[in-house]
Amino acid sequence: MPFKLRDQLNILAPGLTMIDQYELTSIFCARPQQFAWFLGAGASAVAGLPTATDIIWDLKRRYYCREENQDISRQDVQVDAVRARIQSYMLSRGFPQEGDPGEYGNYFEKIFGTDRERQRQYLAAILSEEKVTLSVGNRILAALLAEGHSRVVFTTNFDTVLERAFAEVSGNSISAYHLEGAQSANNALNNEEYPLYCKLHGDFRYESVKNLKGDLAAQNAELSQCLVNAANRFGFIIAGYSGRDDTSWRCSDLFFPRLIRSHTVSTGCA
Repeated sequence: MPFKLRDQLNILAPGLTMIDQYELTSIFCARPQQFAWFLGAGASAVAGLPTATDIIWDLKRRYYCREENQDISRQDVQVDAVRARIQSYMLSRGFPQEGDPGEYGNYFEKIFGTDRERQRQYLAAILSEEKVTLSVGNRILAALLAEGHSRVVFTTNFDTVLERAFAEVSGNSISAYHLEGAQSANNALNNEEYPLYCKLHGDFRYESVKNLKGDLAAQNAELSQCLVNAANRFGFIIAGYSGRDDTSWRCSDLFFPRLIRSHTVSTGCA
């Protein structure tokens, strides 16, 4: 399990016992409809899309190349010496330490300012469906939703991996509740209109994506409340989520205790 997520759960529930994948699978197969899913970037990384860390390094590369008039490719950033040079430069300009929770928003702000259209275009390119190669896991989750075995998914991701997987396995479409129609998400949950799919940070196909520090701090209250309400009804399986996004902890005083009281099983694959 990712360190930050494990650390958060240990604070909220010091006696919480973690279980292995075999036991998780056995519990889930016995009662699949009683569990919802919380997906982070790792769930899309298995489909070939970049993680939050990959995007941070791409933004660092862009900023460094722009300011220093350099030409460094994405492949070059995989070289330790190149990374060290870029990171040293960033620190000299007052940027956060590597791994700091504020890195993501900081670099988006420096590169794009408050221009949401440029943010959207960047994300549309780097998270393009053309780069997606669906994994077995992506297809299985989509099939579970299509057959009604799983009912609810929340994600911090912007991409369309789940939508594509759902279309491929079922021949139908699934629409996400996001920041453009947040009020409807709670209504759908209350009316048991499943499958319910919520993108907590928005969808890059629409205007209201949340990348900047100020945006994330004001994460939509309706979607956050829907997440908390879902935790009253379902156990949650947490997959591919590192805990990097501090704003998802802003509702943790309500969300995670409900998970623990409902005997939620969590697993990570960031």
